[in-house]
Amino acid sequence: MSVSLLISGNNIPEKEWKNIPLASEESFKTLWVPVCKELNLEFIPLFETGFDIDLDSLDYVLQELKLVKQAMQKKSTVDYKYKKPLEIINNLLSSLPSIIEKHSKAFIG
Repeated sequence: MSVSLLISGNNIPEKEWKNIPLASEESFKTLWVPVCKELNLEFIPLFETGFDIDLDSLDYVLQELKLVKQAMQKKSTVDYKYKKPLEIINNLLSSLPSIIEKHSKAFIG
């Protein structure tokens, strides 16, 4: 299993849905989850089981992604394994607002 971003919705034909991988299950559990626990986060850990991100939850998710990014940047100075998650987080931070604005929701899980 893995964690991915699914862009779908009523206004998008199913053949145009996009599934963007974010992390393998192992990577999520060994890199993302421990950082989330250290920071006492609520939303990012839900990526493991999956949830819809909409306008109501977007700001919270972005805030948590920024916190995870900061923590992983520190860790990446001594452990290269955090480099790929950092790229993914940067992409999410830059793309999620426009995805939600355009489609009103996305699913991560």
